[in-house]
Amino acid sequence: MCYTGQRFEDLINFDRKDIKNNAWDFISIKVKKRVIVPFEGYISPARDILERIGYNVPKISNQKFNEYIKTVGKLAGLDETIKITRYSGKQKLVIEKKKHDFLSSHVGRRSMVTNLLSRNIPITLVQKLTAHSDIRTLMKYESASTDSLIDALNRF
Repeated sequence: MCYTGQRFEDLINFDRKDIKNNAWDFISIKVKKRVIVPFEGYISPARDILERIGYNVPKISNQKFNEYIKTVGKLAGLDETIKITRYSGKQKLVIEKKKHDFLSSHVGRRSMVTNLLSRNIPITLVQKLTAHSDIRTLMKYESASTDSLIDALNRF
């Protein structure tokens, strides 16, 4: 998911027959759109991973996956306390948890968007990979770091 940017349900339903011309070519379950993920450049490690597992993506529920990724995050030491502020109308909701407790299958998709945008891939091309209809929705995924900002400012 970190390399392809695809949703959990699309990855879990991966079919080797959908590999055509060095790309994963499939219809997204959620949006019913054709998505083509070329195994080139930044995305090429996804093909290596698929080859390593014999193109057999393990079947697991999203709930179990999310449970496991939180455990892996904890083992990796992602135990910094994070505070997220959300709003429901005018009501402010502050959620404070360990970083690993925020991990879910969707973090891979969000990471891919951030990584491609930080590499100056045009957002319209990233949108082709994610199959978002609205760029504003896609932009909610972008979470460039301060380091990315400093790098960009130093290029000019």
